[in-house]
Amino acid sequence: MTVQDFLNAPLNSISAITLIDKSNWSKFFAGKMISEKTLNKASKSLGMAPDELLKGINLRRNNKSVVISHN
Repeated sequence: MTVQDFLNAPLNSISAITLIDKSNWSKFFAGKMISEKTLNKASKSLGMAPDELLKGINLRRNNKSVVISHN
C-alpha cells in the first residue's frame, strides 16, 4: 500500500488488514501516540515501511482531505 492508498483507505479496511481495532486507528488519527511495536505490525500488514506509515498517519491527523501529487 502506498501513502496515497493509505490516505484514501476507509477505516474499516485499514482495521481489517492490520487486525488493529478501528477505535485504535481513530485514536491514532486523533493524535494518540502509536507504539513502535504497533507501528511495525501495522506497516508489515499494509506492506509499507514504518516511516511511510507514520507519514500517512501524520497526514491523516493534519488534514483528512490531503491529496498527494503524483508529480
